[in-house]
Amino acid sequence: MKLNPDKIVAETRKATDNSVLISVFVAILFAVIAATSCNREHDPATEFELPEHIQDIENVSIIAPIEGAVPDTVEFIQEAVFESGDDVFMSGYISSFAVDDDGRVFIVSSVPGHLGVYVFDSDGSYLSTIGRYGQGPGEFEAVGAIDILEDELILFDPRLQKFAIYSLGNFEKTEEEIINLTETTRLNQMPSIAKGTDLELLKNGGMVLEVGMSSLNEESDGTQIFYFKLDRDGRINPERLMEVDRHKRYFLPEREGWAIPITKPFNRSSVVSITRSGGFFTAWTEDFLIKEHDKNGDYIRSLYYPFAKSDFSLDQIRIADHERRMLRGEEIPDTWPALHTMELDDKGRLWIATITDSKTHFTWWVLNQKGELIARFQKEGDRSTRFVPSKPLITIKNGYFYSHERDMRQGVDRIVKYRIEFEES
Repeated sequence: MKLNPDKIVAETRKATDNSVLISVFVAILFAVIAATSCNREHDPATEFELPEHIQDIENVSIIAPIEGAVPDTVEFIQEAVFESGDDVFMSGYISSFAVDDDGRVFIVSSVPGHLGVYVFDSDGSYLSTIGRYGQGPGEFEAVGAIDILEDELILFDPRLQKFAIYSLGNFEKTEEEIINLTETTRLNQMPSIAKGTDLELLKNGGMVLEVGMSSLNEESDGTQIFYFKLDRDGRINPERLMEVDRHKRYFLPEREGWAIPITKPFNRSSVVSITRSGGFFTAWTEDFLIKEHDKNGDYIRSLYYPFAKSDFSLDQIRIADHERRMLRGEEIPDTWPALHTMELDDKGRLWIATITDSKTHFTWWVLNQKGELIARFQKEGDRSTRFVPSKPLITIKNGYFYSHERDMRQGVDRIVKYRIEFEES
């Protein structure tokens, strides 16, 4: 017996009353279990219970579980590497990068007292350097965000709270503005420690500013992220678009009156992708549940896949003895998160990496925005070294998969470009 995913989605969307919606979920749950029970041993995704918190969500489309083992349907062919060489030495460590429509790669690399945005041609050859360290015009103490849209490049400095826009034609700076959050934090009753942390360009000429807020208060074990509309002159619309939790934290014993927050690879977190029209896709990594919001932050719908999370214990990660002793007194989850990360490509497709029993690979899913599966594949990755506070550096554009590869023991710190080959159905 096989399920019809289109029929499931259609029936789910018809449910407008909460009681009807829950009934549909229950019916789907038993149908999925009945249809896939013969494959439980080989497909852990079929072993699930529909969580109560998902039953309460309106307008959820359920992605039908895949039966049995599924071969990779994507091949990656390495085409170029972007790194230090005879022509250029990138001082410090790569912290971010962006790719333009011509395939040129712009890499942010910095070390205290030195910073540069290094420009490479599509074949990996060095072209130029943008920006320098400092506090004056065209200077940055840090670049926390880099983004490209059409013929413009934007750099955002979270320390100086300013952004600069450059022309991709000649790499000349065309605009530079300071962001003032004073009125925004006051109107939203946010503490003064709230600062801009990320910025993305939109097709309408505006921007979305991410504002991060972190507390050392142990009673607040999470941090928050807020999103606001930002004009090119640096003015912020104080009406916030969205708010999500950043990540779960744990606290080391106080030292000199300060509690020290720490994150570990098993921590849950929010992952957010913003469309060029200003819409949002968000997920809390606990579940394979992707929520869509419009450009005003209003909820539209969700995509849910019933995913069986991998078992977790502290023995699976490297951890200092004093941290291990502290964490054993906390409520540590007995599973890994469901999700590792989520990206939007330039065609609007969702690329979602899940955490499985594998110690060396993540399982990726490529979905269109209707929730229809386009591809599924395994790609190298170590769940035990996940960095929870921010997403891994990945860009999927122009038919290529760009990823950051770092191995300090081997002296590797580079961006690698892979051509994406989808298997024809």
